[in-house]
Amino acid sequence: MSKYKFNDNQIAIIEKLGLNSDIDDAEKLFSSNDHNFEELEILLKVANALYRSGHPIIEDNEYDEYLNYFKTLDPENPFLLSVEPEVLIDSKTVPLPKKMLSTDKAYSFEEIKKWTERITKAASEIEFDQNLIEIKVTPKLDGYAAYDDGVTLYTRGDGVRGQDITRAFERGLKVAQNAKRGLGAGEIVINKSYFDEILSEKFENSRNIQAAIIAEKKVDEDVQNAIDNGACVFYPFSLLDNWTGSIEDLLSNFESILEKKTAISGWAGDEVDISKAIIRVIFSLRISAKTSLLHALS
Repeated sequence: MSKYKFNDNQIAIIEKLGLNSDIDDAEKLFSSNDHNFEELEILLKVANALYRSGHPIIEDNEYDEYLNYFKTLDPENPFLLSVEPEVLIDSKTVPLPKKMLSTDKAYSFEEIKKWTERITKAASEIEFDQNLIEIKVTPKLDGYAAYDDGVTLYTRGDGVRGQDITRAFERGLKVAQNAKRGLGAGEIVINKSYFDEILSEKFENSRNIQAAIIAEKKVDEDVQNAIDNGACVFYPFSLLDNWTGSIEDLLSNFESILEKKTAISGWAGDEVDISKAIIRVIFSLRISAKTSLLHALS
């Protein structure tokens, strides 16, 4: 493997993690294929923090490989059971108006099928009518997760507390489709063609741009131009096209459903990275029943 070397921004973020490892030891983890359990956990925490702060150190697929192996070693590890946290330098956290959960990843139809079996099993255990369960499929944006309550824009943080990044709107960031503010959860994204043609030589990847938009320091001139030109927007999930149906419909038409989730209203499918889809369960039921089902699934 090639030898990794952290830059100053990455070092500052890692130091905020408070890990039981120094910078040199952390760097060595990314230059080796041989890790014990403790080292693998540190590698995942560092890689996740750097990715979510806009300074990634490894590719997504490499991180997923490490993560999947870690799950086989300790599936109940707290790192796996909580929202993957983000780290921003010199920012205080505030309570989120609504919890923001992270999504689990699946790479095959069989994994999705097993997930639906868990749902139906949990419903049966509490004698819940499965006809009231719907599944929603939406495009998976490759952006920076945030929540807009109409007054404040928050980062996802740890899912309970995030950081106030309303300054992004103050800098001219618009809501996609010229929509109003206050539409809840979404992601800050950048037009893929704009990034490839104008910004790719200066910035290594789009995560750098997304992090720069919300940074406390003065915005880079090129990033500000991207905001002014509408190439960067906040895309609320509620504006995304979606498919909604039963578990049976999902499993019967799985491939065709995923193929249709390749376009976003207002931007062509190739303008944003939406190569994945989010599949989630919708509960059309009373709060008490919903709580019981969620508890059975956990």
